[in-house]
Amino acid sequence: MTSEPLLPGDPATGPEPAAPAEVLARQRAELERLRDQAATAAILERAKGALMAVTGCAPDAAHEELLQRAKDGDRSLLEQCWLTLGALPPPRESPAHPATPPPSAGACADADADADAGKSVPVVTGDVAEVLADLGRALVRVGSPHELAGCLLDRLAPEVAADAVLLYERPPEDGLALIGHAGIEPALAAQWRHVPPVTGLPALAVLRSGQPRWLERPAEDGAHYLLIGQPPGRWPSRAWLPVPEGDTARVALGVLRRRDAPFAPREREVLRAVA
Repeated sequence: MTSEPLLPGDPATGPEPAAPAEVLARQRAELERLRDQAATAAILERAKGALMAVTGCAPDAAHEELLQRAKDGDRSLLEQCWLTLGALPPPRESPAHPATPPPSAGACADADADADAGKSVPVVTGDVAEVLADLGRALVRVGSPHELAGCLLDRLAPEVAADAVLLYERPPEDGLALIGHAGIEPALAAQWRHVPPVTGLPALAVLRSGQPRWLERPAEDGAHYLLIGQPPGRWPSRAWLPVPEGDTARVALGVLRRRDAPFAPREREVLRAVA
């Protein structure tokens, strides 16, 4: 007695096994989906926490308020979260004002509108929120400060004409340590890797003051600050911003540009929001 050979996909043998390339593609797609989901969840929790801290509302109310604002503004939930976080005030230079009683834990007040009333609060527009949303998704794949500098340069180059990004940290023993960089050569990075706490360092100045420094006149700036790279006009415009961490900052973000022009208002808005 003879039997016919089984054809591919025959019910007796089940479906044909997928090719390795197809399996790998599906795994990569699923990994990307999970990463994006994780990024959205992390940013959502931060935005909810910020809203709760400002208004005193409960977690569920904060979540519903974010959803409603996103719907009213025809934005995605992720974009609305970045708008809410971007409206938070930066660290104050002066001593904290006396605490005021928080509002009752009920419906959330309009925290974004209240924050925008402060003159020092950066107002994040819709297109800047899209920049932040894209950056938030990309940050999920960042595993080190050096990768972070590269990620920031990739996204700040088209937005603010950035040519180099530096990240300086203020360690406990004082001074500054270059923890991440992109767009500068290794020899220059090695030269400026560890810097003592001397007067005239823009990164140290922004960490001490909590306020950005916009260096847009190389000749004048060179007389007041120690500028990375020679000659000083190599990067005619530079921005240094503190990265807020509660009421203080121990990391400074530096953006160097070959563009010989002041930072436009939108460029400053982007950099403040990103920091």
